[in-house]
Amino acid sequence: MDKFQNGVVDIVKRTHLSSLLKGVMKNRTEVQLWQNIKMCRHKSHSNILDVDLINGVITVEAIKGHDYSLFDESDVYFYSPLKSMIFKCQIKAISNKIIKLSFPELAKIEEARSEVRSVYGYRSYQFVNLSLVSPRDSQKIKIDYAKVMDSSNSGMGLLISPKDAQFFKVGGKLISTESSISYVKGRAGIIRSISKDKNELTGEIMLRVGIELIIM
Repeated sequence: MDKFQNGVVDIVKRTHLSSLLKGVMKNRTEVQLWQNIKMCRHKSHSNILDVDLINGVITVEAIKGHDYSLFDESDVYFYSPLKSMIFKCQIKAISNKIIKLSFPELAKIEEARSEVRSVYGYRSYQFVNLSLVSPRDSQKIKIDYAKVMDSSNSGMGLLISPKDAQFFKVGGKLISTESSISYVKGRAGIIRSISKDKNELTGEIMLRVGIELIIM
């Protein structure tokens, strides 16, 4: 389940992460690896050599003038300027010039936006009624008055009650049957991200759902 929040997307789906990493490798984008060891940061500039989705391994090579001689076997941080992707992961194998990294549990990337997004926040009075199919038993489900946290012509972020969590799955499709936002009403959508979110006003743990609205 991938999470959208404040212009940042948290990537937890391995297939999605693999696709992003292969894009970095294909473009030969230089990445940075670093470790914080005893209050010191050891950094190396590198290139991705291979992305093995099946075994969950990322093979990286230090560029000329850099190496991993000061690295140890503790966790390493990875940063790519392409998509502004960053994550922390474990080392599976290491030599002076080659390092093999495990796929991370979580990676963060910046969401690319070229349009204005309206942000309503936790005090939002904007709502949407949804019709979707439950991923558990394929039954049609209706959810009324879901709170819209932010929206644009191409997507919206919702705050969903935990009791409705079972009805949402990344990749699931839905229809907005009614909404206080004119360009949202009647639109079809795809669930792109799901995460837990603490309501800053009440302290209640809710479900944050990122929806891509299909262009009509």
